[in-house]
Amino acid sequence: MLISLLFGIIGLGYWIMEKANRKLSKWLNLIHITLTFGGILIVLILTQCYRTEIMEYDFNNNLTLSITLILITVIFGQLIFPINIIRGLTKKLPNP
Repeated sequence: MLISLLFGIIGLGYWIMEKANRKLSKWLNLIHITLTFGGILIVLILTQCYRTEIMEYDFNNNLTLSITLILITVIFGQLIFPINIIRGLTKKLPNP
């Protein structure tokens, strides 16, 4: 439910910028979308790799660390979205 809310807010931001006829950076869009979808997809895949055997705790600890680092990267990647919105709002529109 939280992910749906996040994607809804992000989609609303992109839609508002489109309706306001403002241009966003293609590179910042690509980085933001790649970190968001790619990071969440990688985390979902990695969570399927947990091992339940008693002797595999080191593997699970390393996997947990990897998932945590990816999630932190995804969260910091969300900062690109407001930066791109602010950049789009402050950039001068071309003269018609």
